[in-house]
Amino acid sequence: MPQGASLSLRDLEKYYDGSGAVLGVSLDLEPGKFLTLLGPSGSGKTTTLMMIAGFVDPTAGEILVNGRSVTRVPAHKRDMGMVFQSYALFPHMTVRENVGFPLRMRGVARSEAEDRIATFVKLVGLEALAKRYPQQLSGGQQQRVALARAMVFSPSLVLMDEPLGALDRRLRLQMQEEIKGIQRELGLTVIYVTHDQEEALTMSDVVAVMDGGRISSYGSPRDIYERPQNRFVANFIGESNFIPCRLGDQGEARRCELISGHSVAIAPTDAPAGSSAVIFLRPERLRLCKADDPLPNKVPGRITGEIYLGDSSLYRVRIAEGVEVKVKRPNRGIGMPIVEGDELMVGWKTTDSVILQT
Repeated sequence: MPQGASLSLRDLEKYYDGSGAVLGVSLDLEPGKFLTLLGPSGSGKTTTLMMIAGFVDPTAGEILVNGRSVTRVPAHKRDMGMVFQSYALFPHMTVRENVGFPLRMRGVARSEAEDRIATFVKLVGLEALAKRYPQQLSGGQQQRVALARAMVFSPSLVLMDEPLGALDRRLRLQMQEEIKGIQRELGLTVIYVTHDQEEALTMSDVVAVMDGGRISSYGSPRDIYERPQNRFVANFIGESNFIPCRLGDQGEARRCELISGHSVAIAPTDAPAGSSAVIFLRPERLRLCKADDPLPNKVPGRITGEIYLGDSSLYRVRIAEGVEVKVKRPNRGIGMPIVEGDELMVGWKTTDSVILQT
């Protein structure tokens, strides 16, 4: 069965005609971890993946697998499995033949190859369809074949380039669970490219958010979502609120002043007193409440709109001239009814906020 390898990138760069696609990317990934390269189009995530795979030559930098440089090693000798969005299956081969192709190319003995093929066809749940051809399979079934083919030869790394982008939402969610389950069961090291934030948060052990060819933030899904390191990351992932403020003096009970004139307690920050900043808060961390609510931070607001989301509702609330926040409230059938035009308080815990300098 596959065992994952470690991966290190050292100042990896790629230029095309003098224009930088990837600019000094460095990271270290432990064996058996699931890393997602997340970012908008043009951020450099796919180019980074293609350099790891060996399909694109770096302009500068180094790629190490298990501490050994593979920077100049040809793609077919890097011992990496690849899963593409387009599946890239051979139409004239059955499921079994597609899965077994990498073993045939590596000269694996027939008896061993048959055992491995049977193991991985079963692992992806396609035993009953093993004799079918790709055109006789659904999109999700074809993706399972591609996944089995990428793993059957025990690669050091499995690389996936937006593999679920062509699937509908229901099937995509199902495949996310299946891929993550297989990765954990086999201890694979996976490098996964996507622009889908939810997919990255759901599947990853580590997320590298890329912007303009650089890694803008690197950490666990929880840290990336709840404690973003900069405004780009905070704004790119999920729904965000940014409340302008001016920071007060340093101290144990540090506060800041909003443009409405209200003073609120803030989370720890090294930013200097008197500097401009924004308070970053997720909509689900805000609460619509009354003036006597015990929350440490409360400011008055007026409901300007509502979006019904099924299990929750997203309210727009004006808390100052030109400043609106979004508040996500579960639809549990309890609590005070809220309609557009209502005036009430918006409250939050100090620990739920993050100070980002402007």
